[in-house]
Amino acid sequence: MNIGFIGCGDIAHFHADVLKALGVNILSVSGGKNSSNIGPFSKKYDIGKQYTEWKEMISNEKLDALWVVVNWDQMDNILIPLIETGISLFLEKPVALSSGKIQEAINLNTKLNQYIQVGYNRRFYSFMDKVKTIINDGELRSILVEIPEPIDFSNIKLSENLWIINSSHIIDLLLYFVGPLDVKYKNHKTLSGNNIKTSFNAVLHTELGIPVHIIAEWNTANNFSITFFVDNKRIVLKPLETATVYEGFNVIEPTEKDPVRQYRPTIIHNYLSDGKFKPGFYEQAEYFINNTISDKPLAKHACLKTCLIISKTIESILSNDIL
Repeated sequence: MNIGFIGCGDIAHFHADVLKALGVNILSVSGGKNSSNIGPFSKKYDIGKQYTEWKEMISNEKLDALWVVVNWDQMDNILIPLIETGISLFLEKPVALSSGKIQEAINLNTKLNQYIQVGYNRRFYSFMDKVKTIINDGELRSILVEIPEPIDFSNIKLSENLWIINSSHIIDLLLYFVGPLDVKYKNHKTLSGNNIKTSFNAVLHTELGIPVHIIAEWNTANNFSITFFVDNKRIVLKPLETATVYEGFNVIEPTEKDPVRQYRPTIIHNYLSDGKFKPGFYEQAEYFINNTISDKPLAKHACLKTCLIISKTIESILSNDIL
């Protein structure tokens, strides 16, 4: 497989590492006109052709797929032209900054019917299917989500788009586990001394009416997490690279030294996403390769329709509409 890279920043190295390990030929790379990354990147991965315009690369090279890892504020502008190439695409998220642009892309892709996979790598962590099985085999009671995004208040553009840039990873995982969500309650606040909303609380429902409680308090001393309450089990992804399943308690009776009775939840399973590469990257790249050559592609990956649901969900959470 001959792949062309568009973008050669820091994240591109993580992608290129797994592609080289999988035996993929990175034939060419396109970077900005004044890019200081393209030379070292090409040398590191033995890439023979370099371009300053990605459209020129498309015209001159015979490529089986494009691996697009440009900055978040560039993808929105090139999404439609990328689809117009008709070449199989791997796109880092976010693919666009609005649901309208994603819908436009879906309409075009439906006509061209090329394979597109979006880089929501966390659904490819090795334990995610095990967690999904526990949820599907049991009775899901509720979900608790914590999103403590770190944010620089001086970067207005980033703060206005941070939900779709990074928090969308959480929404994607919720979509992967339990399907589309409907917003039932939301509350936004700003901290004293600035005009940026950094406090978001919401209650969403799955299609079966299961409540999903979201607490997004930016810049708090916390970690990203999703907790599923299934039957009498509690499944905790905190951080998202781990999954701990609890069931039952160990009761520790009070003593003279420690007079408080303790109820410690019992761990029955503990999963960790580990390996040589950035978690989920090898698995999603291998999946991409297999799907592009398969007569019957699998449907585990995030696609443009997935991104549309994610974008609309986020837009609903952030809107000022009164429910």
